[in-house]
Order: sequence, then structure tokens, then C-alpha cells
Amino acid sequence: MPTTRDSMRAVVDNNIIYVIGGYDPSSSRLTNVESYNPATNTWVEEAPLLAGVSDSAVGLLGGTIVSAGGLANSGLTEANEGYNVIGNSWATLTASPNDMGGGCAMGLNGQLYTEAFGSEYNLFQAYSLETNSWTSLASMPQPVNGSSSAEVGGVLYCLGGEQQDGAAANYVQIYQPSGYTISGQVTFSGTG
Repeated sequence: MPTTRDSMRAVVDNNIIYVIGGYDPSSSRLTNVESYNPATNTWVEEAPLLAGVSDSAVGLLGGTIVSAGGLANSGLTEANEGYNVIGNSWATLTASPNDMGGGCAMGLNGQLYTEAFGSEYNLFQAYSLETNSWTSLASMPQPVNGSSSAEVGGVLYCLGGEQQDGAAANYVQIYQPSGYTISGQVTFSGTG
């Protein structure tokens, strides 16, 4: 990877991996965006974020990569940016109602579903690219930050994280948008 960093986010579009933002202790929060083509083993420098951020919530919404919240140099942020993959350009989108960063997230059917933590815990919300607006959804049963996430079959799995008391968690929390079904126990669901 051309840029040394941690706490960055990645998303895949058309078999190309986009690595977004991150943190470099020698220069702080980064605006760097780079794409990696596994078929050719090559990297390309893409248009930078409008503001440096690490630990943002990212998701692919059609041909737009959305990067919401995260940790800026001044602390957690509500900032929200959209990257037009074909146009290689970033634009400002409606800010999140809450500062957030480091939580689980997924892009699905034009919505970015994301856990929001920061000044408040136990928030879950969705950003709609079509309406450029945010909606509050069902809260997570166990508030955590720093969790990891995976999407399988239209269902978001939030894994582990740090509890409010600082202890590590071993939770598997499942978010099921309405219209999607899974077998097994569902711990929270929504209408998004």
C-alpha cells in the first residue's frame, strides 16, 4: 500500500478495493484515498477526502462510496462525504445528527447503516443517498465502540467492541433491515 497508515476503512466496487483515510502518527488524520486492483496488483492514487479522518463508517451506495463520521484531528465528527467512483471526486453530504466513529457499518440498497457512538452510546442510524438524510433506527442491545462488522445476505453483523466501562466485548449483534430475513436469533431489527 503506498501510504503507511492505520484505522483506515476499505470498500469494494467492481473488484477494486478503495482504501479511505486513516491515521499516521507523524502527520495525524489522512485525506488519502487509494485504490487497489487485485487482478493487476497495482495501486492508484484517487481524489483525496475533503477532510482528514480515520475510523469512519463507509459503504458503497450504488456508484457512490459514503464515508460518514470518524475521528478528525479535532475529535469525533459528524462530517459525511460521498465519492463518485466514475468521476473520481468527493462532495459534502448531510452531516450525521451525532458525532460517531469506529463502529460497524454496511451499505445496502442505497442506505448506509451505521452504529453511532461518541458523545452518546447505543445509537443506530441509516443515511439515505437518495434523500440525503438520516433516520434513527432500533438501538443496539449492547452499546459498544470499536466493533467490527460484516454483511451477509443483507444482514449486518456487529462483532465485539469495547463496552462503556472499557472492557472488551465478545458480542455478536445482528441488525436485520426490514425486508430481509435470516435464520437464528436476531438481536435487533429495524424499518430501514
